[in-house]
Amino acid sequence: MATGWESCAAAGAPVPMATPPDATGGMIPPAGSDQGDDPRLPEDFVPVAVTTCGAEFAERPDGGQDVVMAEERTEDPAAVAALAAALRLPDLPGTADVCTADAIVLPWFVLHDAHGGWVRPGVPHDDCRKPRREVLAALSALQSTTVTETPVGEARSSLSAGTGCADTHADMIAVTAGFGTEAPPAAAPPPGDAQLRLCVYLVPENQRGSGKPAGTLESGAVLTAGAWAAVRAAFPPAATAAPCAEASGRFAILEPVTSGLVTYVELSGCGRTMQDGAGLAAGAPALTAAIEAAVA
Repeated sequence: MATGWESCAAAGAPVPMATPPDATGGMIPPAGSDQGDDPRLPEDFVPVAVTTCGAEFAERPDGGQDVVMAEERTEDPAAVAALAAALRLPDLPGTADVCTADAIVLPWFVLHDAHGGWVRPGVPHDDCRKPRREVLAALSALQSTTVTETPVGEARSSLSAGTGCADTHADMIAVTAGFGTEAPPAAAPPPGDAQLRLCVYLVPENQRGSGKPAGTLESGAVLTAGAWAAVRAAFPPAATAAPCAEASGRFAILEPVTSGLVTYVELSGCGRTMQDGAGLAAGAPALTAAIEAAVA
């Protein structure tokens, strides 16, 4: 048992990765699954409160999203007692049957007594070595109040929110070139009446020439009909790209706003293009210039 509770971070609660599940945000899966092997709740420990430590996505006024570590607490006697009773249940004998492969992730939580002590107890297992359903039910029933919210990272930039482009993206032309392809280049660029989003990425120097370089978002926009017409007109006739090993430092993605094939364009290095499902095609300086003008 520890004394003098300070905060989730001080107690060692894990900080989640700042990766949003979708554009609307939501709860980040907590990380307390290792709690099952901790020592069980002592019989002489009388809990009066429960603290859970997790994280959520918080929308910013500029449209971006932050990850915040949320510390929540409940002092409801019935809920605390129900959780304590569930935690004191024994492990069930193992089963000889086949168990499902789904992972059950527990929140990171501690129980407090009335004297300032707190414990992070182990969790009893069912016959498949997963947390007993009584514990899961008791944790789900907690009606907690948020005590603190501490920003721990950015999940989505304001630039990504404003453009609809992902903050990072793999350089798929480099990846395809590395693996090799015998597919022919696409016969034509996307149709002229398509509504396309243009995203431009900068590849850090330490990733250029690696097996799967990734770029960070530099700029982006949904193209007007006129801008897309100018970019489309700059695509050269379909031709297989010549062998080239020069790493690209920037690349662009042309993706349909709704659905459809994505087109990639190297803005430096070999200057190649590629459409989903097709091979590497030769680019042209005019295409690079048209893309640069479209996001200027």
